[in-house]
Amino acid sequence: VAAFVAIYMLVEKSMIKEGLAAFFSLVFRESNYKMFVDFWSRCNKILIRYIIFDIIDGIFVGVTNAIFMIICGYPYVVIISVLVGVTNLAPTFGPIVGGILGTLFLFIVNPWYALGFALFTLVLQTFDGYIFKPKLFGNTFGVSSLTILIAIVVFGKMFGVIGIVLAIPMAAING
Repeated sequence: VAAFVAIYMLVEKSMIKEGLAAFFSLVFRESNYKMFVDFWSRCNKILIRYIIFDIIDGIFVGVTNAIFMIICGYPYVVIISVLVGVTNLAPTFGPIVGGILGTLFLFIVNPWYALGFALFTLVLQTFDGYIFKPKLFGNTFGVSSLTILIAIVVFGKMFGVIGIVLAIPMAAING
């Protein structure tokens, strides 16, 4: 159902934008309306950049994983690397799920492959989560890497998974 609603909203995007613009121009005074529009335009740009760079990060993780697996001679390189890259798009739990599923696939073939893959995934996800992603998103949004890292920790503690998902865009909007 949600997919169909999203498709209809995309098809009717311009009409929805015009309707919302008319509504909010009636609700707000002209000066407040301009501030409101500027704020939501900025939020929209930040969210689009966040999605694009999250996809770039997922591709980086998937390709890095594939290179490691090819060098080690592991089987199922494409399937596991795509799985790891796609699950990496979901914050916090995505990389864990991708690592566990990849480890399970390789455990069936050879437990030593699974051990090597699990160790590499741990190192890769640590590097990605604490160095690459904060640097990538920080440079993109003009917010320091430290601010991004602190926002993820604080929003995660305050609001759980939802806070982690919203941490980077919220830090960029406020930054």
